[in-house]
Amino acid sequence: MDKAEMVDEMMIFKKMSVLPTEKDFLDAIVSVSLQELKRSSLKSKACPKFDPIHMAYRETVRFVGTTFSAMVSKVFKEFRPLDETHPVFGRLISQRFDISHLSLAVAQLVNAKRLFYSISMRFVQLLNKDDCDSLDKCKRLNVAALGCLLTVAMRILPCLAYLEKVRQYMAQATEKNLEDENVATLTNKKHVALLPKEACTGLHTPRFDIQNVAGFVLPEAVARVEELELEYGLKLQDNQLDSAKLTHTRRERLSLPLAS
Repeated sequence: MDKAEMVDEMMIFKKMSVLPTEKDFLDAIVSVSLQELKRSSLKSKACPKFDPIHMAYRETVRFVGTTFSAMVSKVFKEFRPLDETHPVFGRLISQRFDISHLSLAVAQLVNAKRLFYSISMRFVQLLNKDDCDSLDKCKRLNVAALGCLLTVAMRILPCLAYLEKVRQYMAQATEKNLEDENVATLTNKKHVALLPKEACTGLHTPRFDIQNVAGFVLPEAVARVEELELEYGLKLQDNQLDSAKLTHTRRERLSLPLAS
């Protein structure tokens, strides 16, 4: 590798995005929720029979799952496998970080992306069911769904923090330490950062069991979602609801004969 190629490769690391934190995931929930509330409210004005509350909860769950998936997908796409990286960079990383831990962190993000999708789609199905006809049911399903999604996000935070250390280290790399022929002998600094043993517990499988939500979700995740619901929750208008009941437009629409 000549000097120009080395600089080009080094710039890849320097241009990598800062990895998501818990605040980023919470901000995503708030942003999506407010956007969906605004969108559904506008649609309800255009179509009075439209059920804005039901739609807002359903689309919030769908797009929070999509947003979380995109956040972690960007990370593991930027962290290329070491065998696709020049040996100089591979040695520099392996001297500071345990490669098996690096691989585990990336693999857990891949599992998390699959979980985000399966969780959001399963709860969207529940919100689409005809018996989901009250505000209370929608709220409970919404909190459960977002609690599960945030649980996955919170469980991968140690992985994201670990990869952020790798990103910062490589972003600070200079031509001098890349050209140092003795870099592989700096064993006194080897593995200065390790992935915590308890990192990502419960994410060893991408499958999600809707029947075991209580055993899956973290209480603190539900608490954070409930706090967001209180602070940024849907502001209901009196004409949108009849007590705690959602409109039956959706049910009536299902019973209408198909247009010929």
